[in-house]
Amino acid sequence: MEKIFVVILNFNGWQDTIECVKSLNKIKPDGKIELEILVIDNGSSNDSVEKLSQLSSITFFSNPKNLGFSGGS
Repeated sequence: MEKIFVVILNFNGWQDTIECVKSLNKIKPDGKIELEILVIDNGSSNDSVEKLSQLSSITFFSNPKNLGFSGGS
């Protein structure tokens, strides 16, 4: 089985990130492909870490500080 990783970088935008995850969860790949969603919080200063870490359908990582776009992923 092939696995496709979708990486979402978040910075203080947990609402948009949750909407994106919900949309991705609606995708029903055929039996040959597995979709895995990785969400990386890039040092958010709001409640993004708390909100996103509660999602059960993702793998969540949290950077302690904002590493910029290329450093965050």
